Amino acid sequence: MPLISSNYVGNCQLVIDVGGTNIDIYRLKPNSFSYFLFDSLKSPNSGAELYILLSSIIGNFSADFLILGLPGPVHNNSSIVFCPPLGFSIDITLIHQKHPNLYILNDTECLSYVIVQQLLGANPLMCSNYNNTSGIICTIGTSFGLASYNYFQEVSSILVESFEIAHIPLILTSRLCEILKDSQFSEFQYLLLDQHYSQVLSGIGFKKLTSLPSFLLLMNKLYPIITVTSSIDAFSLLICELFVSVCQLFAPRSMSFILHGGVLNALDQDKLTSLFNHVFLTNNLKDVSLRFSCMQ
Repeated sequence: MPLISSNYVGNCQLVIDVGGTNIDIYRLKPNSFSYFLFDSLKSPNSGAELYILLSSIIGNFSADFLILGLPGPVHNNSSIVFCPPLGFSIDITLIHQKHPNLYILNDTECLSYVIVQQLLGANPLMCSNYNNTSGIICTIGTSFGLASYNYFQEVSSILVESFEIAHIPLILTSRLCEILKDSQFSEFQYLLLDQHYSQVLSGIGFKKLTSLPSFLLLMNKLYPIITVTSSIDAFSLLICELFVSVCQLFAPRSMSFILHGGVLNALDQDKLTSLFNHVFLTNNLKDVSLRFSCMQ
């Protein structure tokens, strides 16, 4: 689990987040502790192309502290990391040999560091700017990412840990499992009972589910008190229901969810927040909050 000091200030800090669709480059704001999205490049088609692109990006900056986020299990004690969203493997020793001052993290851990820094703002000691010093960051984009973060004020450091659940079957609430037994929702039994998080909570899952006419009916059956009138809002409701399972998995006393990713651009964030609050109250999870990353 990476523990990174949040008050490290160099001449130029650089964070490179490699995703399935884009490589996002974040730079440290002058005289600040927070980052801004500097550039976004199309992700390459091979490891060889990625090595060249990374060298080009890093070579354009005089950075004394760099973080690279890869969409794969970088902490499995292997130098070869397979990145499912990219479809190829990366030898991280080759990257380290050329760029020894580079921290290599899971992409969700990398993103967690950037987002938490952003939340802390210009002064990372002012934790009162937000309710929790720990929480969960979820990415819903080309794939699904999940990480926890803890900010330790006394040492001004951020501890982030990625949870590799993107490629395991969905964990469903008993309420949703019961409704899926209804024969009229048979088309969803494979989609929701056997598919992985990355196949549902992603751009692919969004397109697939919102194109099915009975998806709206399924979500209204799940929460009949709520009137959901569009398949887009129905997808928002599904996100909330699946997050109940995530929250129960971690069994927190309180939890702050932070959402990030391209799929959120298609959703009504105010509506998603309203649905989130209703779903979590219904499931007796009261000390849970939702916010959105401003790093889009």
